[in-house]
Amino acid sequence: MSEAMAPQVDDLPVHWLPGPDRHGVTLLARQVADAAGAPVVRGHEVPARLHGRPVHLHFSTGLFGSPEAARDVVDAWAAGTRLSLTLHDVPQPAEGSRWGRRAAVYSHLVARSSAWAVNSRWEATLAAAALPEAPRGPEVIPLPIVLEPRATGPTRAVGADSAVLPPRPPRARDGWIGMLGWVYPDKGHEEAIELAAALHSTGRALGVAALGGVVAGHDELADDLARLADRLGVAWHVTGYLDDDALVRAMHETTVPVAAHRHPSASGSVNSWVAAGRRPLLREHPSTIELDELRPGAHLVRPLDAWPAEVALAMDDPARTWLPRDYRPPHTLEDVVHAYRSWWAR
Repeated sequence: MSEAMAPQVDDLPVHWLPGPDRHGVTLLARQVADAAGAPVVRGHEVPARLHGRPVHLHFSTGLFGSPEAARDVVDAWAAGTRLSLTLHDVPQPAEGSRWGRRAAVYSHLVARSSAWAVNSRWEATLAAAALPEAPRGPEVIPLPIVLEPRATGPTRAVGADSAVLPPRPPRARDGWIGMLGWVYPDKGHEEAIELAAALHSTGRALGVAALGGVVAGHDELADDLARLADRLGVAWHVTGYLDDDALVRAMHETTVPVAAHRHPSASGSVNSWVAAGRRPLLREHPSTIELDELRPGAHLVRPLDAWPAEVALAMDDPARTWLPRDYRPPHTLEDVVHAYRSWWAR
């Protein structure tokens, strides 16, 4: 650990991790806390020893089961501590009826906080619409790249552990389009399946692999996706939860990594592709353009109608979806911790 990253517990807020442990926001919060050397507290009850102390929460309503439950639990912490927030999954109007419920909670909690941050300029724009009465603007601190073990290029390294993705069936004889993270509505799995189907007309047979599990309560979505894939003649595979080693292997085995979320904001899954040495194909959107400005050349940002041609190019030249071995992305975990330290010190 460098001197800049050495633990200095006394000048850092306590990091509150309400869980669940496998949620991406919880994983990020743990990474930031550990790298900063910050103390951590778990659970939903406010420990008496924290009354009046600064506490930081990486917040998403998804951590608490419902927007209303999130408001009630976080309210108690804001009443007893000096609570700062990093907002994740900032409400977007495209959510429909959920937008109003979630926006009301985010707005309420920001008003109770001592300071708040978001992870992109695009999310700051979303927050301006969702939280028009916020007493102050947000700090913008990009999500970090947490570097993972790297492969040497398009071919898996000799002696690597056993494969995670299944042997290629006829419908996926040319490999897998890989999507990272939970299976849930609007993640873009339908578009990925339709992309694979469009490539069939060019004689290329790619399957679609979801590298992760299905969000609780959305089993019917996984069934619908399986039926869509079967109807279009596309191989479809859901890995379920993968530990860190298996996930990195699956990311290296993926033929074409993509992120097709219909309403992206800041994306930990995109950063995970980059950390694993892959150059993912992203749907063109203000948030993905911003991300590519942050790390130029680390992504293939294209409008959706250009994806079939881009995937065909990647299959002819697999190096397109791999970053150079010596690539070191800006805004690593150390950079982000430095930004947080500077912010907390103000």
